[in-house]
Amino acid sequence: MQAYQSGGSKAFSIAGAVLFLPHPCHGLQQPLMPHLLVFYALQACCHPQSLDNMMTRYMTWAGGNKPFHGPVTYFLSHAWGYKFGDLANMAKQHYEMVTGTQYKYEPVFYWVDIFSVAQNFDGDFKRHPDGKFPAVIQVSKGVVFTIYPWNQPIAPSRIWCLFEAVTAVELGVNLELLIETEFSNAKEALPQLRQKFDTMIAELDVGQAQASVESDRLSILDMLSKRPGGISGFNTIMRDLLSSRMLGLLLLRALGAQDAKQAATFVQQGAAFDFRVQKFPNVRLTDSSMDAISKAMAQSKHNRSLDLSPRNGGGFLTGRGITTLAGVLKTDTRLRALDLSNHPKLGDEGIDALVAALGPGGNTSLRTLCLGNTGIDDASAAALGTMLKTNSSLHTLRLPNNSRMHSSGLRKLFVALELNSSLRTLDLTANKLGDPGTCAALAGLLEKNSALQRLVLRSCGISASGCERLSQGLLKNTSVKLLDLRCTYREEGRGSNL
Repeated sequence: MQAYQSGGSKAFSIAGAVLFLPHPCHGLQQPLMPHLLVFYALQACCHPQSLDNMMTRYMTWAGGNKPFHGPVTYFLSHAWGYKFGDLANMAKQHYEMVTGTQYKYEPVFYWVDIFSVAQNFDGDFKRHPDGKFPAVIQVSKGVVFTIYPWNQPIAPSRIWCLFEAVTAVELGVNLELLIETEFSNAKEALPQLRQKFDTMIAELDVGQAQASVESDRLSILDMLSKRPGGISGFNTIMRDLLSSRMLGLLLLRALGAQDAKQAATFVQQGAAFDFRVQKFPNVRLTDSSMDAISKAMAQSKHNRSLDLSPRNGGGFLTGRGITTLAGVLKTDTRLRALDLSNHPKLGDEGIDALVAALGPGGNTSLRTLCLGNTGIDDASAAALGTMLKTNSSLHTLRLPNNSRMHSSGLRKLFVALELNSSLRTLDLTANKLGDPGTCAALAGLLEKNSALQRLVLRSCGISASGCERLSQGLLKNTSVKLLDLRCTYREEGRGSNL
């Protein structure tokens, strides 16, 4: 969300991912701010035409009349010295990291104090009606600690920012370090950047930190002095937190520069992935980079989703890189989603490594596995089927655009899934299911499996006779709630609809 002047009054326009408006805090006896006050506040400070334009642009971007406020997802910690446009850009940056795009609506909501806390209160913040920040932090997925500007960050010198960060850790909420995009243009070598950050962190002292309201600063210092370890202990905790999070950011920079040696050094020093959803924009993913990525994943305490699908950096993993990853995945207990889509050279070696990691005695925490356009052939499809006979943790399996997966492999996969009781979603978009025997096997799966709820068969070239066979299976199925058959019919005589 960006502010600009229009007709002498302040107006607001939607820019990309603008989900940073206030919302009530679940967990409090009373909401910090009723939903409708958000809209009324906009009405009060916007010219009517500007408000109409804003809402029109928002609905166009979101794809309909979708909520622009909701329960807190992330607590956005920032210094009041930021320009509002810079804060908005950092929120957009984080949204894109979490969702993978700034052009698609996802229900991700940022709590920003200037929108949610009355600013005209005069007195002890402990008595402030909107001042229960720990309760907001406790129900969020993470506190986003912003580093701006990257070379002389303001937030580490502000007592509220430091207090919010440590509160998150004490409540078991993830602390995510978000550094402004200008950091990508830094000219210093990686060791020099590490040294610069170490110096900045070593100078951190909450006793010297500032606040806009002096009474707030004194109250927070009083609270901290009564904690175990006092002010000195707080400083140690905060320095350790910032140091570990900064190592993770430097690791991503090393991976982006394809500096395997420096990446390995950062991993040895403890670098890990601390975003709940870890993506790799502008990183050319290769087999050689998987060693550092796998070790960092093993050291991560908060990462829940690892998206290794190529983005701006491109790159193609092969079986060797996946074998390295699978070695860590086998014993991992935190990761919930893994996306390896669009690496068409995984081969049987890569799929076999994943099957071994997810099979008996292996990983029991992964819920979602995406293998779209990974070159899966009939042998690999059969291997996945064998794994699914015993795996009881996977809920979603996505296998779109695997043109080498034909009737033989698909039949074995479907027969194996008859015995699976955990998979809820199966995506087979753009795979060839036109063979009557394949449709018969899929119908058999529908007849016997009582767990599958979503089946995606878009653009699968199913014939009229195949549709008839599927309909017979569906008549006996009691679990499927969503069946996607868009663009999937193949002409056969007059054709037929399911």
